[in-house]
Amino acid sequence: MRLLAPLALAAALAPAFTPGALAQGGPYRVDDAAIAAPGTFKLESYGAFSVNRSRERAYTVTPGATFAGLPFVEFSLGLERAGEARGDDSDKLRFWSSVISPQAKVALLPIERHGIGLALKTGFSYRTALQRPEPDPDAPARLRRLDLPFATAIVSVAPIESVTVSANLGVEYDRTETRAAPTWGLGAAWEAIESLSLIGAVSGSDRGRAALQAGLRKTVLDGRLDLDVALGRNLSDERATWIIAGFAARF
Repeated sequence: MRLLAPLALAAALAPAFTPGALAQGGPYRVDDAAIAAPGTFKLESYGAFSVNRSRERAYTVTPGATFAGLPFVEFSLGLERAGEARGDDSDKLRFWSSVISPQAKVALLPIERHGIGLALKTGFSYRTALQRPEPDPDAPARLRRLDLPFATAIVSVAPIESVTVSANLGVEYDRTETRAAPTWGLGAAWEAIESLSLIGAVSGSDRGRAALQAGLRKTVLDGRLDLDVALGRNLSDERATWIIAGFAARF
């Protein structure tokens, strides 16, 4: 029973912030069909903080690359650390989870050619969870397991040059409930003015409330660096508002 709390936290936060959910080149759950140009290396890093008593938080670093010898596949490796205080007055977080999530996204139809893009993303997660139970904080309970394999089909459409609309439909296997769960999402990005975009997304599955995200992205250094700030709602099991900030760099 001691493992149920960190396990629930890990399962709730992972879909929100691991790379299987990174989208529009950033921290959004809805992905687009674009991949990085061949020979490009990427580094994304984001922090997310909930505004509720449990004080949930997640930190994600995701290196990735599209190799010149395989120009239609983008590989990435997500590294995430998430924690929760569970309403305790102490500043010390009592629940932690760590996730390593390799993934690959295959561009089946580049959006640059016809204004419509099609891609397939797949991957899995290896998770560890840690709980410092009361009243013995020196006797942590741990969990290690391989879970959350997923596959997502992605369609993106650019009706006009400054707007991209993306739809996701996929499935992930939840080992907590030992079943496959369908996932879905719809998102849009609008470059309102040069180098400044407005992004919104709604996503979910059959397991709970739909998640909402909206934010701004500023692109600098001739397109090599994106700076993101966003608000989210229902990104975990808690009905909380989230503040998300970070960057994505391309080399």
